[in-house]
Amino acid sequence: MEPFGAEERRPNVLVIEDERGTAELIRMMLRARGYDTDLVESGAEAIALLEAMGAEVTPWRALPIDLVLLDIMMPGVDGFKICQMIKEHDLMKHIPVIMVTALDSASDKVAAVEFGADDYITKPFLPEELHAAIKAKLQVKSREEVLIRKNVELEAINAVGAAALSTLDPQRVAVQAFEALIDKTGFAGAIYTLDEGTGLQLVAQSGMERDETPSTSEGVSGRAIQSKQAVLHANLPQNPESPLGGTSKSQAMIGTPLCAGETCLGYLEVYHGDPYGFDEGMRCFIANVGERIGMALQNAKIFQHTQFLLLESSSLSSSGA
Repeated sequence: MEPFGAEERRPNVLVIEDERGTAELIRMMLRARGYDTDLVESGAEAIALLEAMGAEVTPWRALPIDLVLLDIMMPGVDGFKICQMIKEHDLMKHIPVIMVTALDSASDKVAAVEFGADDYITKPFLPEELHAAIKAKLQVKSREEVLIRKNVELEAINAVGAAALSTLDPQRVAVQAFEALIDKTGFAGAIYTLDEGTGLQLVAQSGMERDETPSTSEGVSGRAIQSKQAVLHANLPQNPESPLGGTSKSQAMIGTPLCAGETCLGYLEVYHGDPYGFDEGMRCFIANVGERIGMALQNAKIFQHTQFLLLESSSLSSSGA
């Protein structure tokens, strides 16, 4: 079976609207244009939902919301407070907020901007007008997310590289590099070193338990090691060939060899609970991590071999004397 990735996820719009009829109408309009929707009918409910999501979000686990369509005039907690909450959260503030109201007043528009709204639409509005506004904001969000992702990936790669180069013991190289990766990403995973005589040997793991040692010739690990390329494998629970079994909660994995040039020195695999959590960009990131660890392992093995030769030479010299 060839490696495969998850299908592209449809953009999801969170609609916060206390008028049920209006909310359902907006849902129909959005679904007809290719959007998924979640409906929330009160400001208090929206705050509770966003607080729960905000507690779970990390730079590596994005919210399942791409845009918020927010009614201003709601009983209790109004739209301004909700907008402010989103824009003050470090990991949610890039999510576009379009505020909607029946009041076409300059003061409302000014207030919307002051509370951080990205756009403002007055009821009643045409479906084409709403779609155009959402499309434009999602394009901006996409560009911002690329920059955010590049920054966190660079930080993680630097941390892994520094950890791997901080020791010249091959075992510690693998352990410390793996721990740095898990610390920065929160992924589940495992790292193995490769011995020509005994195959893959588990060095460290986190958040998972393998039923058996990965193969160097079959499955995701075999494809990665044989091709010397990272392999993305998605939707594991639906796949009985999943490395963790067909009932695993994990939804996607990436396996990458730890190579230095043409020499494979080990294998790294990481798992994500979201079927859309890994994509081609993440595969390239994990491949980069694998290359860093592979080079550090090679340097450590060369140093170890050099030390052995020096000790052997010293022993021979002493014997000759």
